[in-house]
Amino acid sequence: MIRCLNEKQLWELYEAGESTLERAYGRAHLDSCDACQWHYQHLVRDLELIGQVLQEATNLSRDTVQIQGVTKSPPLPLAS
Repeated sequence: MIRCLNEKQLWELYEAGESTLERAYGRAHLDSCDACQWHYQHLVRDLELIGQVLQEATNLSRDTVQIQGVTKSPPLPLAS
């Protein structure tokens, strides 16, 4: 009997798919184990949420830098 997959193994399956024989065995276990499928689905959901939050933070950071760039630009010299 194959032991259930740990979080690292589930993450490796998410990242690499079936690129090695070991991962293929992990995928076969995942396909046949309800508990591992449940954990995998929650891991995928969490990773997608983390990715979404980081993307939004990156976009917000870019907008802030652009706004600061405009507000911090040096004043134009006055005509004499």
